[in-house]
Amino acid sequence: MQLLDLIGESLFHELHGAYRPVFDMVMALERDFPKVALNQIKFDDTDAISMFNAQAHMLYTMQGHVPEADRKTRRQLRDALQVLETIPGTRSAMVKLLVESFAATVYMVEHLFFINRELERRIDAGELKEYTKDDAVYPKERIDDLVALTYKVWKADYVLQDAGKK
Repeated sequence: MQLLDLIGESLFHELHGAYRPVFDMVMALERDFPKVALNQIKFDDTDAISMFNAQAHMLYTMQGHVPEADRKTRRQLRDALQVLETIPGTRSAMVKLLVESFAATVYMVEHLFFINRELERRIDAGELKEYTKDDAVYPKERIDDLVALTYKVWKADYVLQDAGKK
């Protein structure tokens, strides 16, 4: 519950700030595609895969000051996260690190991006024969627009917060 409290509290504060347009876009997605919104929460295995992918992507982007030869790939980071997952407390520590480094909204949107992508891949591969893309996948363009807006707000917010530290 502690993990959900950390993300939930951050999202609550962000909802009432600069990220309001992002939340409005998420709500519009759910309103425009109610069947997709309901179906996406049914896939626990996809949710776990998407969480690892989102975390790996966010960690990957944090390597800006690491010499290129020493940087890890998204796949290497994802594999390491899956191994670390077996250590009690690691998930909470990882989420805390990412929510302190990024807005919780960025984490939420990255997770949504990867769930959407994984479900689309699984439907295309014939693994989810009982679903169509219309049933379980948001339109890629809408998700891409959501990700772009989220990072635009985050960069403006992050630069403003970081400016005083220099």
